[in-house]
Amino acid sequence: MDISETADKSNRTESGQLRYRTVSTLGPERTNSHDAARHFLISRGGADDALLCRTAEDSFQVLLDGEVDGCVVCNLYPDIHKLYLPNLHRVYAADVFLYSAEMGLFARAHDDKIRTVAAPPTSTAFLGNDNFEWVWAPSNSEAARMCKRGEVDGAVGTDASAAEAGVVKVRDFGAFPVPYTVFRLKAA
Repeated sequence: MDISETADKSNRTESGQLRYRTVSTLGPERTNSHDAARHFLISRGGADDALLCRTAEDSFQVLLDGEVDGCVVCNLYPDIHKLYLPNLHRVYAADVFLYSAEMGLFARAHDDKIRTVAAPPTSTAFLGNDNFEWVWAPSNSEAARMCKRGEVDGAVGTDASAAEAGVVKVRDFGAFPVPYTVFRLKAA
C-alpha cells in the first residue's frame, strides 16, 4: 500500500478499504471485466459504472493520465506484466479480488460447423485441444458480434454477450472464479 494513503482516512470505506469513485477497464458493456469492475466499484463506495476502454492498454493509460482512481485488469490477460512492470515508478497493485465468470462457446446455430473462433487472449484457454483457428477479438462481446456477422464460425464469451449478439451456446464451460487486479497511481 502506498504510504501516503495509509493516513488518509477520508479515502477509505468504513471497513478501512481504499475507496474508489471511478475505475477504468476493458469494455464494451457486458464483458466480464465490465461486470467485475462494476461489482468492485459498488463494494468500494463508488458508482456502479466503470469507464470502458477498447483495450486493457487503453484502460491502463487512462489511469496513468489521472482520469480515474483505479484500473481493473483481469489477471488472465497474458500481457498484464507489460502494463504494470514498466510503470512501477508510477503505479502499484492496490487490490486483488475474485469474480465468477460464466463462459461458453457460441455459434449462430446449434448445428454450425466450427472452424474459426473469435476470442480475446484471456479466453483462449477454453479452446483446449480443439483444432479451432483462433481469431483475435478485443473482448467477449466483440467476439460474439463477429460470430453473428459471420466473420467467424464461433465465439468464446459470456452468456450476456451471446444474448446481446443473438448467438446460441453450443458448449458450456461453466462458472469459475477469475482474479482481477486493481492498479492505482502512487501519490505524488
